[in-house]
Amino acid sequence: MTIAGSFEVLLIATGVALGLFLLVFWVWMLVDCLTKEPVAEDRLVWTLVICLTQLLGAALYYFLRYRRRDQARLARQRPGLAG
Repeated sequence: MTIAGSFEVLLIATGVALGLFLLVFWVWMLVDCLTKEPVAEDRLVWTLVICLTQLLGAALYYFLRYRRRDQARLARQRPGLAG
């Protein structure tokens, strides 16, 4: 195999790995939304956002809902360390 062929295989493997990671992230955010959003209307809206905008919607959900909920949970567990 030539150097160019090896680079091509490495590039394809990297693309496949990145694609799998993004797919897992998208599914993770969708499942989290469906199982942990307390209000039914919010759950429906976020599910539609995640499904219709795919990775962008999953990233928005992660930063706007998941991280905030996680930070609030940590603050409740350790009130002395809350910033």
